[in-house]
Amino acid sequence: MKHVLLTGLLLIQALYTCAQTGTVADYRKISETTGNLNTSLTNQGMFGFLGESLSQNKLLSGAPYEGNGAFYLIELATDGTAANTSKIAAEDFSFFDSVSGAEFGMAVLELSDQNSDGLPDYVVGASGIQPTCALYMLLGSESDFT
Repeated sequence: MKHVLLTGLLLIQALYTCAQTGTVADYRKISETTGNLNTSLTNQGMFGFLGESLSQNKLLSGAPYEGNGAFYLIELATDGTAANTSKIAAEDFSFFDSVSGAEFGMAVLELSDQNSDGLPDYVVGASGIQPTCALYMLLGSESDFT
């Protein structure tokens, strides 16, 4: 029994040691109250579902439970705080007027320019759309998404 416990302990220690690849030199928190987000968030909105961006100075954060769902485009300043924030919500699109619980923003992916207008485009997951969930491609334009 001692050998089993000792072997298990050594395995856990080895996994822990191998999992550590370095240390955190510094960090920045971006929230409603910290990091210049300058937008109010709801506790139930679940802000913080991170998406994929092609830009080094942009974060995409979903808030799928904020109303029918939303995501935030957060441009970062050189110090790692939010320089500019835009909210894209399900309520911005007439399709979602008759839908509830869409969970728009559960996943967000920035794509390269799909419609050759020079602006990034996005794929947004809405896992609450019934019966089988949905993905939406948002094609950027100067004034809005199409």
